[in-house]
Amino acid sequence: MKQIKVNSKRRLIIIAAIVIGLAGLLFYFKNQFVIAWVNGRPITRFTYNQELQKLAKNQAIDSLLTKKLILAEAAKNKIAVKQEEIDSAIKDIDERTKAQGTNLDELLLAQGITRQALQEEIRLQKLLEKLVGEITLDEELITTYFNDNQTTLFKDKKLEEVKEEIKTQLSQQELINKIQELIARLQAEAKVVNWL
Repeated sequence: MKQIKVNSKRRLIIIAAIVIGLAGLLFYFKNQFVIAWVNGRPITRFTYNQELQKLAKNQAIDSLLTKKLILAEAAKNKIAVKQEEIDSAIKDIDERTKAQGTNLDELLLAQGITRQALQEEIRLQKLLEKLVGEITLDEELITTYFNDNQTTLFKDKKLEEVKEEIKTQLSQQELINKIQELIARLQAEAKVVNWL
């Protein structure tokens, strides 16, 4: 009888030690299981990974479809980008990165991008620019932008001092708008079958 009580106590101590050990391990490795708490409820790593896969899959599909649509539209319009144009753009990027105290290879490495991937992105951007055509701005638009923002952005400056800066900024905005319109049109006209 005494032996049974000793064995029961020993089992109880062993079970308690195991529970405390497991609790300690779970606490120590909690970042492996729970990545955040929201209003007292956990977000598990499993849930996070599922959401990440879903988002990455959707972004990857959208990116691939958009690239295919751009390339098809460029081919249909007989638009191409010469290697010299890509090399010139890379040279410009390299010069800007050097002016900021780094170099292009370091920047690409930090962002996990290869030179080949950069060249492909530049090619797509150049195709888009050619597809939407040249951006022309009305002088009145530049003047209006200056007048609307003179007190906040261009304090103590005259229009002639910042005209090129405004023109560049507005041209970039208009280019982005036209590219977005083109991509939206291409996506709307496309016949896409997606099995994912």
